Amino acid sequence: TVRALAAADEHEVLAAWTGLGYYRRARSLHSAARMIVERFGGKVPEDVAFLRELPGVGRYTAGAIASIAYGHAEPIVDGNVIRVLFRVHGKELAADDREGVAWAWERAALLAESGPPDLVNEGLMELGATVCTPAAPKCGECPVRKECVAARDGTQSRCPRPKSVARQRERWQVCLVVRDAAGRFFLERRANGGLWEGLWQVPTIERDTASASWKDHADALALQLSKRLGGAGIGARELIAEFQFKTTACRVHFRVFTSERRGKGRARAFHTALAGESGWFTSREASGLPMSSPMRRVIADNLRGVVLTNRRRAT
Repeated sequence: TVRALAAADEHEVLAAWTGLGYYRRARSLHSAARMIVERFGGKVPEDVAFLRELPGVGRYTAGAIASIAYGHAEPIVDGNVIRVLFRVHGKELAADDREGVAWAWERAALLAESGPPDLVNEGLMELGATVCTPAAPKCGECPVRKECVAARDGTQSRCPRPKSVARQRERWQVCLVVRDAAGRFFLERRANGGLWEGLWQVPTIERDTASASWKDHADALALQLSKRLGGAGIGARELIAEFQFKTTACRVHFRVFTSERRGKGRARAFHTALAGESGWFTSREASGLPMSSPMRRVIADNLRGVVLTNRRRAT
């Protein structure tokens, strides 16, 4: 419920969201729930103007809530709706053309007033998602084929024109998986700002350029961690995995090293798990933390490597 979400700790919210990506949306949803409880008595507002005051709610989301949940004649415009409207009216514009998008909102507003707005809006989106698809549209099944200029002129493949593609950024991360004698992982929480902010990870160094000295980065991480643990040594570093992970905005290159904690040492300003920003976790405990998909893979690769090593030793 809205009240349960508003009362939840951000840690719980991010953990529940794990694997879905776009973690900013989870934080916005959490903040919006709190605002709904504080300002609107726990009921999601119906008015588009109030909806757009909520964190993370823009014109599209506000229109979707107002029309589908409350039946108000408010438009919705997404990629599917733009494609349907552009093809029906023969507008050979880019899908992100400013004037074209503004026209689509005006046209969608007229359509929302022409019938039950929830059915009209859902119908437009569904038509674009299942029939009026980007490639190989099923024009023979389309209920508005007779009114469609693109179908008449055979210009479906040119309408709409592709959006301008932003260049994908590249990031490089070197990760150090450290386990203690009990098999627990050392994990820390990422700082606010940037990719995967506030999520948990193994000690990591991130760069925006490639490096030929990844081993040096792993050694630097081991030295930093040793100091944080009050002098407890970190064993030899071994490269166990290399992979890439793509997000909407960038491609991240991972190199993963593994090591073991040697000696006890005394941690300085060291906090336990959920009370602070770092701690030792069992694999079961780690599975309940809010963590990015690639970081879960980092831990899984380490566990897999340990299992294989133990099997070889047994043999």
